[in-house]
Amino acid sequence: MKNFIKNFINSKTNYKFFIKNFTQLTDLKIASYVAKSMRHSLIINPYENKKKLTGNTIIFSPHPDDEIIGLGGTIIKLIKDRSKLHCIYFSTDRERIKEYKTVSKLLNFSTTQLNLKINNFAINNKNLDLIAKEINLRNPKRIFLPFLFDDHDDHRRVNQFFLELFKKKLILKKDFEVWGYQIYSFFPTNLYVDITKNIKNKIFYLKKYKSQVKKKNFVHLVLSMNAYNSRFINTSKKLYLENFFVVPSKEYFKLCEKYFKTPRNCYYNKNYY
Repeated sequence: MKNFIKNFINSKTNYKFFIKNFTQLTDLKIASYVAKSMRHSLIINPYENKKKLTGNTIIFSPHPDDEIIGLGGTIIKLIKDRSKLHCIYFSTDRERIKEYKTVSKLLNFSTTQLNLKINNFAINNKNLDLIAKEINLRNPKRIFLPFLFDDHDDHRRVNQFFLELFKKKLILKKDFEVWGYQIYSFFPTNLYVDITKNIKNKIFYLKKYKSQVKKKNFVHLVLSMNAYNSRFINTSKKLYLENFFVVPSKEYFKLCEKYFKTPRNCYYNKNYY
């Protein structure tokens, strides 16, 4: 086996890239099964949501700033449409406590803070009950969460929380939609929100997370991502879009159930399996 690996690596010396660890790519088969096709633009024609987003809305945000990166423009629309918005922050750190409180106050939405440790989101009865309490209290029409395949273990972990909420039958009413949102990764989107008119305001709120935009130029990344998203629709206009994967909650549960069948294949972080 050692000789095989050595010969394999040597045969790839002309490649302009090198994968750190081939064994870490074990979720590709499952991802392929769920997504069905990496060429999703050939089989999925995303449509624009032009309807008012009324009713109660809950956002699962793994860390403060994820909610703005992924759906800041849509949040502005939700507030404008008079949706009652509640954001569940799974974790925070000392730097971001004041920042997320500022953002939520400016945008006028309520919050719950689970205070979980970053890179160690414990799925236990206490945390599940806290989330279920907020969902059952508000009876949302939609729940936003990072899409299943997003390239961050904490983001994926939030989907496993959703799975456990369903498996343990902690959610009383399941007739809501799940809106998988984009943070780091591209995915087979079936719905988009045109945020062109709101992009400046989105960046305004993103900049409130000063501690994070100092570490990485999220303003540049978000502008680029939302601009590139217009690639998936037939237009020559300079648009900014937020892309989503929207399905009924029961269907999203089925995707999560398949994906997390073997958790060690889904994570890099050993705390999560």
